Amino acid sequence: MEMTRMKVDILGLAEVRWKGADMITSDGYKMVFSGGNLHERGVGTMLTPNIAKSLKLFWPVSDGIIVTTPFNTNINQVYAPTTDHDDTEVEAFYEELDKTLQQLKSTNIKIIMGDFNAKVGARRIGNTVGSHGLGEKMKEEKCLLDGVKKMTLL
Repeated sequence: MEMTRMKVDILGLAEVRWKGADMITSDGYKMVFSGGNLHERGVGTMLTPNIAKSLKLFWPVSDGIIVTTPFNTNINQVYAPTTDHDDTEVEAFYEELDKTLQQLKSTNIKIIMGDFNAKVGARRIGNTVGSHGLGEKMKEEKCLLDGVKKMTLL
């Protein structure tokens, strides 16, 4: 109901907290999700009935990355590790995201959205971050921007 009210056709979800990976359909709305073995983390994408009809691919990469492909567009919903995780885990997340992007069809449009657990402030940073961020920039900005710079397809 909220998607209809807000006129949103594709909704990315973080912290789904469901185990495993699956696709659920209700009243024509389709939700795909990818979680781990525990009720922690997890990501998902919800599609309106109109967009759901065009779903070509659903790839549950991990509990932090899922790819949903309606039309010729790859929607990459992500949930990055928080600052509670060590640098190795954060780096592994960005490496996994980069490997995922490299495996997607190069002619498709690629959209990366989700919770990067980073505060970058309310300012535009090149073509990576829009002007609607929240809060003051924190050290996670470096993780996010360094991670994005390392991705070969951006």
